[in-house]
Amino acid sequence: MQSFEQIQAQIVDLQKQADAMRKQAMSAAIKEIKRLVNLYSLGYAELGISTTGKAAPKSAPTKAAKTAAKTAKAPRAKKPSADNRAAVAPKFRDSETGQTWSGRGKPPTWLATKMAAGATKESFLI
Repeated sequence: MQSFEQIQAQIVDLQKQADAMRKQAMSAAIKEIKRLVNLYSLGYAELGISTTGKAAPKSAPTKAAKTAAKTAKAPRAKKPSADNRAAVAPKFRDSETGQTWSGRGKPPTWLATKMAAGATKESFLI
């Protein structure tokens, strides 16, 4: 079994290998990018690069592009908020504390505790 120090040394070696591979891949990518830029005579503006350090402004979309964008978007259905739901009358009540529960959703802690102690849910019906 390898020691901790041996594994740490392997990690350092692998990180060096990964860095070398990354540099090779970046070099190949840069070479390909330069080839394409020269082939298509691309400038900073076409690439969206600004010489001032800020992103170059995007060109305004054409009327056809705006129309296509509008028709492509489907209207979103609004999610009902909690405030729009109708109030429900309580169905269960704790006679000791007066706490209530409608019977919807997860049972409240007071009911879960009493049921764990052996009470039935029906014994708290209003």
